[in-house]
Amino acid sequence: MLGAVVLLAALTDASQEAPLSATIERLRASDIGTDGGTDVPAEAADLLSALKRGVRERIVAVVAAPEALRAPPEALRAAVVRRLLREGVVVGWPDDPYPLFGNVVDVSLWTVPEQPGWLLASTTVSLPCGSDTSVYVFRRSRGGYAPLLDLEANGYRSIDAAQGGLRVFVAPGADPYLVTLEVPPWCTSCWLGLRYRVIRPGPNPETPKVLFARRVSAYDCGADSTVRAFSDSFGLGYWDFTNAEDHHGPFFLRHTLSGDHVVAQAPIVLSLGAWLESWASKDWSLAAGDVAPAARKAARAWHAKLHARPEVCFPRGEQERFVPESADSSNLAVRYTCAMEQMGASLDLTFEAVDGRFVLAWIADRPGRD
Repeated sequence: MLGAVVLLAALTDASQEAPLSATIERLRASDIGTDGGTDVPAEAADLLSALKRGVRERIVAVVAAPEALRAPPEALRAAVVRRLLREGVVVGWPDDPYPLFGNVVDVSLWTVPEQPGWLLASTTVSLPCGSDTSVYVFRRSRGGYAPLLDLEANGYRSIDAAQGGLRVFVAPGADPYLVTLEVPPWCTSCWLGLRYRVIRPGPNPETPKVLFARRVSAYDCGADSTVRAFSDSFGLGYWDFTNAEDHHGPFFLRHTLSGDHVVAQAPIVLSLGAWLESWASKDWSLAAGDVAPAARKAARAWHAKLHARPEVCFPRGEQERFVPESADSSNLAVRYTCAMEQMGASLDLTFEAVDGRFVLAWIADRPGRD
């Protein structure tokens, strides 16, 4: 314990950078952004960039020290937060939503098993109707952690160009890449879409190599989108309307990598109501082909019930989520819970993406899992 205290003290020595408080006060004292609008005035854009870069400098000052190599991520985060606090910068959402600019609402540091020599850091600053997250990747070196990737959005004049809720997923292997997911901030709507990119380290931290970038229509207010990444492929799972009559459902997109070339396959979509209706209407000899072999015994009993007495199974949205299909596959499975009022039953279902379609991999009364 004493060693950790000494290490934290060493990492939080007073920095020599110009105080961040001056930048923050300029953001807070002005009237920019206080009307809740979506435009970002030029003054605010410049100050936001300065604020983000200033927080990054405090992170670099901590993780570049030799002592950082012996510190766990939580100790490094504590050192960064303590260094900011010394400058009068409190990390966290304020009780009062105003001012809309000028709040450092989160700082996080973590490692990933896919690349044990990497350290990742993120910072989030407040915006009207949202926030902007930056991610920094560092690589372990002899004297400390050295910058490898800076993922920032700067100079934007509308909040929807910020990196809202930016998340990164790291691939294993000797030639690693990252997949980033972000949702454009906005003041209304759950249908702003999902932006994702495939990135490798570039010639310097501020110039990442973007291999692939796309925006897809997505429902942003439901279950989280996610990525399952391997050295030569990754799967993206997200939610969107499947048709005009149905609620939002899961989409799965598989991508393959060959060097720096990324190919996106056609999306697979599951409309739970339509799938169950079609499946129940078939004879079992055909319906069995839509079920994974391990699930066919349980599925046959439920198929007989639904075939004899069709009923809609209403999804319980809070239970919808993506899960890894297996330990060695970039495919994703989707887990549902739905309720049938007439039968008085709740079903726990899992669908796996197989050969360009979703197949039923589990069906049982909820909770139903052994």
